[in-house]
This record gives sequence, C-alpha cells and structure tokens, in this order.
Amino acid sequence: ATKRHLGYLESKYNIKIITLKPDKSIGVTKKEFGVPFLSKNVSQNIERLANKNFDFTTTKNYEELITTYPKIISAAQWWSNKKTNAGYSTSMFDINYNLGLKEFLQAHPPEFKISSKCCHYLKKVIGKKFEKENNIDLKITGVRKAEGGLRSKMYTSCFSPDKNGVMDNYRPIFFYTKQDKEEYNKYYNIKNSDCYTVYGMKRTGCCGCPFSKNFKAELDIVKEYEPRLYKACLNLFSDAYEYTQRYKTFKKAYSKRSSITMTKPKK
Repeated sequence: ATKRHLGYLESKYNIKIITLKPDKSIGVTKKEFGVPFLSKNVSQNIERLANKNFDFTTTKNYEELITTYPKIISAAQWWSNKKTNAGYSTSMFDINYNLGLKEFLQAHPPEFKISSKCCHYLKKVIGKKFEKENNIDLKITGVRKAEGGLRSKMYTSCFSPDKNGVMDNYRPIFFYTKQDKEEYNKYYNIKNSDCYTVYGMKRTGCCGCPFSKNFKAELDIVKEYEPRLYKACLNLFSDAYEYTQRYKTFKKAYSKRSSITMTKPKK
C-alpha cells in the first residue's frame, strides 16, 4: 500500500521519489544483531547488557553492577532506575517506565538476541550517507508533538539549526493537532495511503515492527490485505511477538499484585 501511494505522489506532483537500498537487509540485521522488543530504548539497553554477558537474574544494586560490568554504565543506570531514584518522576529512560519489565526479565531472561539495529542500518546509515553525498542542507521530517513518544520529546520547536552550519532540521507539522491535520487534508484535498483509508490503520511505521504497541491488531490487518507480507513478518519477528505477549501477561499479573500490596491496610 505504501509503495502504491509513493507511485501516486510521483504522478500527482510530477516528481521522482528516490529509493535507497540498505547495505544490510532486515534478515541480515536480525541474524547479526537480533530483533526489536518493546521499544528502541528498551532494546538498546538489553542489547548493551547482553553483549557483556549480563546476568538478567541479578538483584545487585547500581554500585555493585558497575563494579561487575564497568563498561555498561548507561545500561546499568537504566536497569537500576537511576533517574527515578534521583528524585525524578518515573523516567522514560529507566526500566521501571515499563511496569514490571525488570521483574519479567529477571524471571524470564531473553533466549534470543534483542536489538534495535534494524532501524540503524535500514534507515539511519543510508540516510546519512545520502545526505553527505548530496550535500543536503535541510532535512524536513513529519514529527508531531501531539503524537508523543521519545522523538517528539527530543524537540521543543519546529526548527533546529545545525551548530556546524551543515544541515538544519525543519519539522513543519510539529505543532499540528489532530484537528489541524484533518482541516489541512480537507482544504488541500489530500489523499492518504490505503493503509489509512482502506485498511483502517491509525498510524503506520515499519510493517509488523514489534515496537508498535498494537502490533497484534496491525498483523491482523496485514494478514487480511497483504498475506505474503504477513508471513514475512512472522518469519522475522515471531520470537519478539511471543516474548512481548509473555511480558504483557506478566505485567497484568504484576500490576494486580502491586495494587494489592499498595492498598493493603496497615496493622
């Protein structure tokens, strides 16, 4: 559906959309590094820990961890909830941002490789290479503050000048609300991809990506409309899908236990 829409845009605006081929395919990145799990931040930290033969069953505190694993300080901070313990409210850069995740990993350490490197090699590397080879001086992206997530919190405005004067970053719809977006589409008669208008998807990203909170619902849609792509997703990400479902089940039970503990009256 996305490829069809790109063809439509080329025809409508009489332009050529350049397609870049990555040096490493998704299959290669899976084999070499692993598959995504839960979120980019979670996957990056689990990968850093696993690469140093981290014992996920450990109950050591931060000071003990950095003595045992001196080369993974940032991941040890994540594991030990350093930002939250420093007086912040629950930080998205700590493991307890995902309720019960630490306890889940301690009880069920990952038995397959976890990584967010697919994003790095399939998007970032080839994008930066293109920017450099073509002397790009302005990057325009569609990040919206209202969508939330880690990316939207990285910026405070719609424009970021490059401190070295090489390539500025512009986010033209950064402050658009959902209503703004709908009014814009109506006024300019914008036609969206079949992913939205036919398949009924609310948001799109890499197809079948385990980072999506609603990947199961998305897979059901892909299975109905693009069955070959559905099979490819299962072949690539089945370990991550199953592990995520196990975590969600664990999280639900953990949440109930935590609630009972918090509301238990004092003697």
